[in-house]
Amino acid sequence: MKKAERFERLLSIFDTAIEAYNTAPNLDPIQRRGGNAWFENYKRIVNEEKELGKVGRLKLIESQALTEFNESYSAISLHFWKLIKEKGIDLERKDVLQIVLDRGRIRSMDEYEIITDSIVDLQQSGYSEETISTLSTMLGDFETRRF
Repeated sequence: MKKAERFERLLSIFDTAIEAYNTAPNLDPIQRRGGNAWFENYKRIVNEEKELGKVGRLKLIESQALTEFNESYSAISLHFWKLIKEKGIDLERKDVLQIVLDRGRIRSMDEYEIITDSIVDLQQSGYSEETISTLSTMLGDFETRRF
């Protein structure tokens, strides 16, 4: 991917994040403004890097900016990934939930924290009781091994 394409792709991702905050259902005005400000700031940083012609930090910027969307199963996160897919933006989610479910166990503290932080969002997002129960069992198994 050429340098200019990298900048435009990242700016497109951040524009989509802003759109997600503006169009997601059930967000209060404070959440909308916070999300918009957050990604407007990231766009400013990317544009500064673009002016300087530096691409080295783009992967780090992308990783930091998308942590919330990769690690959360909230309504805003699910809405963001739906928009990314609809727009055909080349961005793949690291779906920790699916990785853990496919593997059948939680391996790391990071996975443990992501699942623990997401369990309520998963219930509210309509995940099956079976999935929630399986994850709860995995959390308990991890706690037994780890603590």
